[in-house]
Amino acid sequence: MLFRSPDRDYYLSDSFAKQREGYVAHMIKMLELLGDNQASATTQAKAILDLETALAKASKSRTDLRDEEKNYFKFTMAEVKSKYPTLEFSSYFSTVGVEKLPDLVVQQPEFFAALDQLMKDRPLQDWKTYLRWHVLHHAAPYLHGVAEKESFAFYGTTLLGQPEQEPRSEEHTSGLQSPY
Repeated sequence: MLFRSPDRDYYLSDSFAKQREGYVAHMIKMLELLGDNQASATTQAKAILDLETALAKASKSRTDLRDEEKNYFKFTMAEVKSKYPTLEFSSYFSTVGVEKLPDLVVQQPEFFAALDQLMKDRPLQDWKTYLRWHVLHHAAPYLHGVAEKESFAFYGTTLLGQPEQEPRSEEHTSGLQSPY
């Protein structure tokens, strides 16, 4: 079963403080399963939560995302590259085979501006830790049983309230996946 982290409110609202504590504890357990010691796993989990919280702060609310007019910003590729110089859009679009796009619609320009700034402000190690976590998180359902169960315990039970995991033969791939 694939899971994603909840929307920005889980990171920003006091009413989800308990879930955030559970998320940090979950990350620590998963990183320890990967071979990190507890001190390192704790430091990394806190850095991941801090970075994800910064990304959530830069994101629009679900309500704001529903307004099509507030989410339609058409830019030329030159404008995108100028507005967000740290983000390697040229490399990305070349890699995915669409390097000759004349225009691009950006739903959340404020998010990309904040991401561009975060890329400058945060040390490379934070980004490596964040990406390492997300590889582990997305691979967890396919790893050994202990990692799979720990992933389900947080995402399935803590967040979704599902008391037990379905057998793999009955699982589906819809579910929660991290927006960050």
